[in-house]
Amino acid sequence: MTIEEARKFTAVQRYQMRQRGIDVPILPPHSTKGTKKSEESKRKCARWGEEHHAWKGDKATKNSGHHRAHRRFPDIGPCTKCGNPKSQRHHIDGNPLNNAAENIMIVCYRCHMEIDGRLEKLRSQAKKASHIRHYGIYQPEEHNKDG
Repeated sequence: MTIEEARKFTAVQRYQMRQRGIDVPILPPHSTKGTKKSEESKRKCARWGEEHHAWKGDKATKNSGHHRAHRRFPDIGPCTKCGNPKSQRHHIDGNPLNNAAENIMIVCYRCHMEIDGRLEKLRSQAKKASHIRHYGIYQPEEHNKDG
């Protein structure tokens, strides 16, 4: 598929086609419709990724990786696990700098916590807090040692 053909589809449609294994090119960002820019300004705006003057590559921060994912996949649709319309991007390999389409999973907050193991940790902390509230005591092992 050429870039011109890909422009006929929305970002969500292109993403879904990639998920189905269709080779769809990733489009570079373009300027807002209705603005007038010089040719030089248009050329500068066309540089993105490794061609951009401020590209940091793997030296980018974790937060930068998340921002890249938001820009690369703006319209993501519902959670792929439970169908919740409020969803977010999950990096399957845990590396936020790897924003390849096959490394991004669209999940809701709850499913994201479940995949990362944060949901079980939160539940165990809630149980511990509940035990303290009900019984008024909690003594971790390091506090029980004499000495």
